[in-house]
Amino acid sequence: MKTKIYRFLIVFCLGIMVSLTASAQNTRTIKGTVVDQNGEAIIGATIVESGNPKNAAISDIDGNFTIQLPEGKKLTISYIGYETATINKPTSGMRVNMKEDSNSIDEVVVVGYGALKQKNVTGAVEVINPEELKDLSVSNLSEALIGLSPSLHVTMPSTGRPGENATITIRAASDAVALLPKTDMNGAAAGANIDPRPLYVIDDFVYQDGDKGEEEFNNLDVDEVESITILKDAAAAIYGAYGAYGVILVKTKRGKAGKPRISYQTQLGYVDAVMHADMLDGYNYGRIYNAAKAAQVLQNNKTPNQLIDFFQADELEQMKQTNYDLLDKYW
Repeated sequence: MKTKIYRFLIVFCLGIMVSLTASAQNTRTIKGTVVDQNGEAIIGATIVESGNPKNAAISDIDGNFTIQLPEGKKLTISYIGYETATINKPTSGMRVNMKEDSNSIDEVVVVGYGALKQKNVTGAVEVINPEELKDLSVSNLSEALIGLSPSLHVTMPSTGRPGENATITIRAASDAVALLPKTDMNGAAAGANIDPRPLYVIDDFVYQDGDKGEEEFNNLDVDEVESITILKDAAAAIYGAYGAYGVILVKTKRGKAGKPRISYQTQLGYVDAVMHADMLDGYNYGRIYNAAKAAQVLQNNKTPNQLIDFFQADELEQMKQTNYDLLDKYW
């Protein structure tokens, strides 16, 4: 019996050793270095086994990386601003040269009073692609920017009236205003007149009036916008104090030489309240108002003759003829 047990254990251990040996032979360690076109190390490049995103590595401060790769598998190397590289037959000690993505670095960005290529911009600048706005069903340009930039905070109007403009702030400027001291050194109210809205610059025209700039911005049609650039922090310093809460630069399209093209787009919608509150007519309002005032008089130990702001009988009679529903003005 003991002999059979020993034989079983020996066969079992040999099976495990063969399995481990086969596994070790099928997986190999790949070491390499990721550099740019100038031979400088790229820090933080992502090295992934093709088809298996769970098997990945990151290049260190010297551009070096180490990854366990099964036999016959490819490597995919990517980094922001560079073209993705695929290594069909990776070998240990290889050197990967990444090429710049010309589609992203050659994009023209409007900055202040000029335009630069994006690769030359060092400030806090964001560019919104107008193509992302065309298919959105919105009533104004502000609503179209919702969710397109992490630094843009678009607040919808609380009234819900059709066509009312949304309010834009950059990097939650309204929250920053709320943190300001309530009073200044002299005890006077501080920060009450601060407008946290950004400065609007449309076709090089600066709208120093926040209300006017916001109105003109929302009057623009999405199809006539060529570019929208958001300037923050030092990038907005060229506009001085007016750009303290950021700048929104807009360039509209211009005519070009060639055959004329005509495009037409329309949409139809309506907004209505779920329900309307039941309102008193003028006559019943006057009666309830008189009753409330009479109760107030008695509570203060006065006689009704001492109060002169009652609705008189002739006024109540007139109210029957001049009833007006305020909701008709808005809905």
